[in-house]
Amino acid sequence: MNLWFFTDDRDEITKLRFLALCVIISAFLFETYDELVLNGNFIKGCVDVLITLIILSLLVLNRFKVISLKVILTIVMYCILLFITFSAPIEGIHNLDSAITFFVKGELIFVLLIVGMGVLVDPLHINYCIALNLIFATFLVYYLFTIDLHIPTPKLFYYLVISSGSGIIAKRLYVHLLSLQSKLREANNDITLKNDRLIRVNKSNQELFVILGHDMKTPFVHIRMLLDLMERADFSKDKFDKYKAMLDEATANGSKLLRNLLEWVHNNSLEHEMKITPFPLHSLVEEEIEMFKNTYISKEVKIVNLIPKDLIINADMNMSSVIIRNLLSNAIKYSHVNSKIEIGVRDINKSLHIYVKDFGVGVSEAVLEKIKKNIKVSSMPGTMNEQGTGLGINICKQLAYHHGGDITVAADDEVGSTFIFILPQ
Repeated sequence: MNLWFFTDDRDEITKLRFLALCVIISAFLFETYDELVLNGNFIKGCVDVLITLIILSLLVLNRFKVISLKVILTIVMYCILLFITFSAPIEGIHNLDSAITFFVKGELIFVLLIVGMGVLVDPLHINYCIALNLIFATFLVYYLFTIDLHIPTPKLFYYLVISSGSGIIAKRLYVHLLSLQSKLREANNDITLKNDRLIRVNKSNQELFVILGHDMKTPFVHIRMLLDLMERADFSKDKFDKYKAMLDEATANGSKLLRNLLEWVHNNSLEHEMKITPFPLHSLVEEEIEMFKNTYISKEVKIVNLIPKDLIINADMNMSSVIIRNLLSNAIKYSHVNSKIEIGVRDINKSLHIYVKDFGVGVSEAVLEKIKKNIKVSSMPGTMNEQGTGLGINICKQLAYHHGGDITVAADDEVGSTFIFILPQ
C-alpha cells in the first residue's frame, strides 16, 4: 500500500491515524448528503462541509510536513466533540424520542472517539473527552428544559456511565499496552545486547586460542632444535649433560608458558577483562628474553635490554608479555648469526614506544604495506630456516588495539627492522 499521504515505511500507528481520518471524512461526506439533500438541514450540512474541508486542508499541510497526523487527528476529534456537544439547537429536536436518539448517537460517537483518543492520540485526552461528555449531557438537558422537554434522569445516567466507563477502560487498557510494549522493547534490547556480547566473547576466545597455539610452538621449537643437534653430533658426557640441562630448561619454560596462557584463557576475555596494573617493564622483558635463551644462544645472537630498571608502566601484563614475546621471537627468527637485538623504550607524545630492533634480513615494502593495513602476512622462513604461522604481528596489533595503541614497523631490507609497540599512558 502506497498512498499519496504516506509510504509503506511508516509505522502502523501512523497508518491507523490516516485510515481513521479517511473514515471520518467518509462519514462526514455521507452526513453532509443526508443533511443537505435528504433532510434539508442547511446549517448542519454546512458545518459538516466545513469540518470536512478543515480535515482536507490539514492533510495537505501534513503532505508538506507542516503538521503531523497525530496533531491533525487530535484537532479533528475535538472539532467533532465540540460540534456534538453544542449541536442540540440545530438538530431539530421536538420530542422526547428525537432527544433520546440524538443523545444515544452522541454518546456512541463519544465512546468511539474516547477509545480513538486513547489508542491513536494520547490517553491524556481521554480525561478531556469525559469532561466534554458531561458538558454535552448538561447542555442537552438545559436545552431540552428551555423547550419544555425532560429526558428521564435514569436513562441519562445510564448512557453517561456507559460512555465514561468505556473511556476509563480504554485509558487503562492503553496504559497497560504501553507498559507491555515498553517491557517487550527492553527485552528485545537485552537480547540484542546479550547476542552482541556473545559474538564479542566468541571472537575474543578465538583470539585467545590463536595466541595459545602460536606461543606454545616456541618451547617445542627449542626442544626440536636441541634434539636435532644431539642426533647430528657426537657428544662427550659433559656436552650431553649440557644439552640435557638445556632440554630440561626448555621443557620447564614450555610448562610455565602453558600454565600462564591457560590461566589467562580461564580468567580473562580480551573484550571485557583487561586488567590494567602497574608493573616494571624491564623485569617482564627479562623474563621473555629468558624464554628464548636456547634459541638466541644457538644463533649466537646477543640481546640487549635497554629499558630502565625503574620504569613502571600501566598495562595488561599478560597481553604485554604476549606482544613482547612475539616481537622478540620474530627478531630472533630473522636475525643473522652472530648479530644483536636491542629492546628499548622512548617517551613520545604521552605514549611509550617500546621497540624491538634487530639487524637481520629486514622487511620488504610489500610486507610493510600488509602490516599497515592489518592484512595477514605469510610467514617467511627465518635465517636458519625457522618456520612460523604468520599470525604473530596480527596478534600483537590486536592486543595493542585493546590498549588504545598500535604496532608500527620501521624497516630496511639491508639493516634489519624495528617493531614498535605504542602504549598510551
